[in-house]
Amino acid sequence: MRNFFSIISAAALLGVALGVAILIVVMSVMDGFEIEVKKRLLAFSPHISLRHAPLGTYEPITDWHGMAENLKNNPEISEVAGTIDDNAIIEYNKNQVAITYRGVDTQDPSQVAALEKLLADDYGESSADMGLDSRGLILESRARQFGIRVGDVVQLYSTRNFGEVFEAYKRTERPRASVEFQAELALAVQNLKDTMIKGKPAETFQLADLQRTYDILLTIQDSGVRPGEFETIDDVLDILYDAKKMSESLRQLSKGSVEYIELHLITHLAELDNTPDDNAELKKLKSIVLPKDIEIVGVYRISQQVVAPDFFLPLPLAQELSGLDEGVHALSIRLHDVDQAQAVGEKLVQQLDAGWYADTWMNRFSDFFKVVEMQEGMMALVLSTVAVGAAFLITIVMFLTALQKKKEIGVMLAVGAKPRQICSVFFIQGIVIGVIGIVLGVVMGLLILHFRVEIQNFLLSVFNLDIFNAQFQGMEALPANTTPQLIIWVSVMALVMCALAPLLPALFAARNDPAKSLRDL
Repeated sequence: MRNFFSIISAAALLGVALGVAILIVVMSVMDGFEIEVKKRLLAFSPHISLRHAPLGTYEPITDWHGMAENLKNNPEISEVAGTIDDNAIIEYNKNQVAITYRGVDTQDPSQVAALEKLLADDYGESSADMGLDSRGLILESRARQFGIRVGDVVQLYSTRNFGEVFEAYKRTERPRASVEFQAELALAVQNLKDTMIKGKPAETFQLADLQRTYDILLTIQDSGVRPGEFETIDDVLDILYDAKKMSESLRQLSKGSVEYIELHLITHLAELDNTPDDNAELKKLKSIVLPKDIEIVGVYRISQQVVAPDFFLPLPLAQELSGLDEGVHALSIRLHDVDQAQAVGEKLVQQLDAGWYADTWMNRFSDFFKVVEMQEGMMALVLSTVAVGAAFLITIVMFLTALQKKKEIGVMLAVGAKPRQICSVFFIQGIVIGVIGIVLGVVMGLLILHFRVEIQNFLLSVFNLDIFNAQFQGMEALPANTTPQLIIWVSVMALVMCALAPLLPALFAARNDPAKSLRDL
């Protein structure tokens, strides 16, 4: 019986130690992961992204250089730069996929230094020095997807060209204007013939009748006809526009104008050779859709649990791909104190004209941090069951003690011991087990955290068990952040459970009948 009692006591002690150790290790790793991801996110993300949307739709910021200089005078702001976030199509080894890219000011040393910290260690000569040339950094997951290494060249197609490409193809494939607008052209010519005033010199018309023909032709011209067709219709519009004013309501065309107009609109448009215009359109199309050759100079790593751009590109190259000339999508603002982003953003919006919006890093990554916070809470709740199980073992130990020492407890009650004194003995025993278990658990947890990298490598090399995938998590080694507050919180929680565990056994022992115990002696 004593051996069994000792085994149960040791199990309770070990349960408390394991519960404390596991809680400290897991919560430290979760906290370290959150801190590390936050650090990496803020390395390339602006603390405040200032954008302009005067009519509810975001517009490019063209005068951003002067605005950036003014913002730098704010003592709370450390850096201001223009940034571009857009999408493109990447092609490598005849494979294409849509990607996102961010244009950064590579002339700003602080931005280059921040990107340097994100570079993956296992990609050789990785560098964040993109300069102003056609060079860029690629996200590690994309690099693995395409088999891209440092020094490879990929092609980027701007998706901003697609609208122009579509319109160009529509213009080359559309019917001739003489066919597409045959009825309208005939109506315009017939209207001139029918409304010409008889008995007047030359070719005289009511202004309203002439205006009707003019509007018909202007509508055809504005529909996107070919350049040659546009010029032909424009010649006729000029004739109508230059009609001689006879009175407020009468206009006069020179003799033979109606015949000339009919010849142009009916015959000349039908015989017009559109091949040069279509060839010019296709030639222009080639210059629009030619891809940009981008040399990969670095591969960067970030947790796949957060949204990050697939490419970092020099700002001039991003402006060219986005068709922004010298403009940018937003002003990237970095602060001395990142936790003040919300307050500073609100002040900036109040100081600027209407139509400016400030998006903070808290808003952009709120979903991610909520998920991490929820994971921490769930892990703490689940792992606390280990400590609860240990407390349950302590309760069992106390019940066994009460049964084993039933006669001794009866004698103590018979000679005058009070029930609270009996209870205090059980409480002290439970607390002693708890304190020893907590101390062992804290020491065990700190040792595991100290040697966590070695343990991780051992499990990977011996059992092929990767407990922290670097490529997915975006970090080379298991992070951890152990604070005194965490150790105190876990220890106090465990101690409270160990103190409450003897409650029922203590009450059971205190209610022991001393007379019955003495009769059993």
